[in-house]
Amino acid sequence: MPNTAGVLIQTIPKAPTLVPLRIESLSMTNSITVEMPEIQSFTDESGGAEITSYNLEFNGGAGSTFFEVTGQKFE
Repeated sequence: MPNTAGVLIQTIPKAPTLVPLRIESLSMTNSITVEMPEIQSFTDESGGAEITSYNLEFNGGAGSTFFEVTGQKFE
């Protein structure tokens, strides 16, 4: 029986080329304000994949452990 529903082949997303922007005027000694660029599903920026969640993490550099700042899964 032929596939009539179709198929969607997704690739592993590439790393974003637009990095988060640090907003100096809103950053303090114990906090930092960043702005994340919006990435649309199924574009070259998303690696051709659907975006189903996001996760913002930070580390101290030099290969240290990453810590989750925030994240959300889309329903």
